[in-house]
Amino acid sequence: MTESVSYFSEIMARTHSTDLLERLLQASMRVFAQKGLSRARMSDVAAEMGVAQGSLYNYVESKEALFYLLVDQGGRQEPATLPARLPLRTPTRKQLLKRIEEQIENTFVLAKLDTALKRRQVADVGAELEEIVRELYQRIYDTREPATVLERSAIDQPDLFILFFVRTRRQLLERLTRYIKQRSGSGHFQPVRDPAVAARYLLETVTFFARHRYSDPDLQPGDDETVRETVVQLIVRSFIQVKLPTRPRGDRTRP
Repeated sequence: MTESVSYFSEIMARTHSTDLLERLLQASMRVFAQKGLSRARMSDVAAEMGVAQGSLYNYVESKEALFYLLVDQGGRQEPATLPARLPLRTPTRKQLLKRIEEQIENTFVLAKLDTALKRRQVADVGAELEEIVRELYQRIYDTREPATVLERSAIDQPDLFILFFVRTRRQLLERLTRYIKQRSGSGHFQPVRDPAVAARYLLETVTFFARHRYSDPDLQPGDDETVRETVVQLIVRSFIQVKLPTRPRGDRTRP
């Protein structure tokens, strides 16, 4: 085992490869998601990969540089790409926060929700809400790993807390609240006592099934598509105004 680790470390020291970069990103994702930026160590990432700690410095200058690299590559659907210059230098705090903010803004471009907020006439509110929930679900699902890293790190760092929880989540909840309030006011949705609570219910339901359930130690079976479609179906049904059939006059039978 020691010989194989040593051999792997020597390869890392001699070459820069996208395959090894991918392994580094996956290992750091797991470590940062568990410990957060404050408590994670480069030695933790090296142990997760099964390599010598010194090998990591061929790619990044520091833990902060590794975190920046993870943020920079986060949410991608294609293989990782090597930065132009390696090792990646330690960013300033301002640079790190700016890149995180850019990635968050790219993630939560919710075109369906924004279009619905501007729409005055609604032909099919069920189809509209279904599109909104499905788009939100997909965004959260696609970024579930980097979002978990940011959420865990934000707990220990005030500036990240403000960016992730106060600004990002509150702004999203505000958009959802306005949408629910509009559709409830027009009679398309069932009346709710507090649209803000309804928005939180929608967001937290989607977030659990699209992201948090993957860290559940007792994750129940079920393919992702079935889970998504069930959640979408139930949320839509919980908001749409259901019109009961009108009984003929004289029908006194009780249900």
